[in-house]
Amino acid sequence: MHGCFFYIAISRLICIAPLADRSGAQVAQGELAGEARLRGACIAPLANEQSPPDRVLAAFHHKACFPSTSKVSWTDAQKKRDPFVDKWVFGEKHIAKEGSTRFMFEHEYINLDATDIAKLIADKEISAEEAMNAAIAQIERTNPTLNAVIDFLYERAKEQLKAGLPEGPFHGVPFLIKASLPVKDLRYTLGSVVLKDNLSKLTAPLAKRMEDSGLNFIGITNMSELGLLPFTEPELYGACKNPWNLKVSTGGSSGGTASAVAARMVPMAHGADGGGSIRIPAAACGIFGLKPGRGRNPRTRTDSPDGFVCHHVLTQSVRDSAKMLDITAGAEPGDRWQLPRPERPYAEIIESDPAPLRIGFQMESLTGTQPHPDCVEGMEKTIALLKDLGHEIIPVAPNIDGNEYNEGFRVLWCQSVGYVLRNIQTGISENTKIPGPLRYLLKQPWILKLFLRMYKTDGHAQIEHFTKRLMDIDATYTPADVWIAWDKMRKADYAFEDLFEDVDLYLTPVLQKPPLPLHSINQRWPEKKLEEFLMQYAGYTTYGNTTGLPGMSVPLHWNKDDVPVGSHFLAPTGREDRLLQLAAQLERAQPWRTRYPDLIASQVNKENGS
Repeated sequence: MHGCFFYIAISRLICIAPLADRSGAQVAQGELAGEARLRGACIAPLANEQSPPDRVLAAFHHKACFPSTSKVSWTDAQKKRDPFVDKWVFGEKHIAKEGSTRFMFEHEYINLDATDIAKLIADKEISAEEAMNAAIAQIERTNPTLNAVIDFLYERAKEQLKAGLPEGPFHGVPFLIKASLPVKDLRYTLGSVVLKDNLSKLTAPLAKRMEDSGLNFIGITNMSELGLLPFTEPELYGACKNPWNLKVSTGGSSGGTASAVAARMVPMAHGADGGGSIRIPAAACGIFGLKPGRGRNPRTRTDSPDGFVCHHVLTQSVRDSAKMLDITAGAEPGDRWQLPRPERPYAEIIESDPAPLRIGFQMESLTGTQPHPDCVEGMEKTIALLKDLGHEIIPVAPNIDGNEYNEGFRVLWCQSVGYVLRNIQTGISENTKIPGPLRYLLKQPWILKLFLRMYKTDGHAQIEHFTKRLMDIDATYTPADVWIAWDKMRKADYAFEDLFEDVDLYLTPVLQKPPLPLHSINQRWPEKKLEEFLMQYAGYTTYGNTTGLPGMSVPLHWNKDDVPVGSHFLAPTGREDRLLQLAAQLERAQPWRTRYPDLIASQVNKENGS
């Protein structure tokens, strides 16, 4: 009987959006057809005429994308060049748009941050359509190699332009969202096969604030399943690759976002961080990643209630991150955690250098693990730069038992998996099209486990082996175990409160090693080996999530293999301003936007004549 009901239930799943009023996002067949038409109009006609890079470059001149072409002088543009970029590369062939006095083309686009693009659009030197087409062309050029973008919203973006984007600070800027941000009628999968056809029934407040700023959502990015792993290699979408080295990981879970921003598909994209998922990919891909503190940005209704997950953006420039935080900061009614806004906008604060700071640094993890020599070198160079800028650097060691802390974090980590999977089950069981007795049956825990273990979609298990293991471990915990775990987390809260009475910021590596080769993790390793591997590799970032402290990864070092190694800073509660102000100072002192991965360096070198 169980099997009969089970297969009846499974047969219904195709028509069900599992997170009933929570969210999801599958592009409808009609929209996909529209995407193909748009992509075909801009790219396909050139398919057999040039090599792939030239094909994309030529697409900028194709009449299907732009109505006319002409030549202009770039003297004025050169005078206005971005101070963070040593030089722009200009040529004499440009894309013209009727009614526009300024023209955008591929090699210019990859040098611009979101603030640049928004200003060009506001000044009517380019159009929002030209910005969108530049982003689409860069995605088409690089994404087949990287697998960073997994849903293409080109037709939706085109319709948004026709309807008129909001006149906000980022009006017309192309933007990508991670597969963990709910937007009504878009696919919301959390990187999991079990949610591959899940459509969001609502738009998260954060997403609405982003769209209200004028951003144009053009795609959805790859992520690890449920955001659990510091690698982006989900069963559903396949591995995402790092633009700096196609053989190494992007980190996770926001690896698709980081890869896309590093490849200059867009200058800024959404990410979420529940244990390092903004900061780790930012470090691995050589871009800037700020994790705001708990309560700074609104939560989504699908985030677990522990408050670990914080949403923000990964960016090329610090100023884009600051401006976006000005836009999104502030709790929604009913949010459990709330922080007061700073007296001045973050975008204004970062224009001046901070007063000399007292920064505590720690090289080894809180379990005593020593970092890789490349990470040590990165820390040493960061410390030297900070000293040159007038800051005081001292060694510190928060009073935390790292092993005890990890034991508590493990419990809450497993609990979050159980929470998400039970929400999926609830969404299914509340579907009113299913007969009442079957809905009751679908609420039973054993049905969920049977479904997740036995049923496959297109040959893929509903959830990955690692997720199943955490689900099974979660089932062994009692409420007392959870309270004890929270008590262990509270000890870390107190330890960092004490630490920040003596220092302004806390500095560590982001990761214990440089980005690892793809497929370095085996989800079927023995439990103890797998846990030790993860806690060592990503042992520096989870403290920011359990304590709710703001943190950031700053791209200040590349190793001898030209792979990025980030520097990690934590600040006291509510002091994102301190992090952003220091980050902007570091960016001015040691710019990173002029470094390009080999994957896209040819776009710059071509125009340099090299």
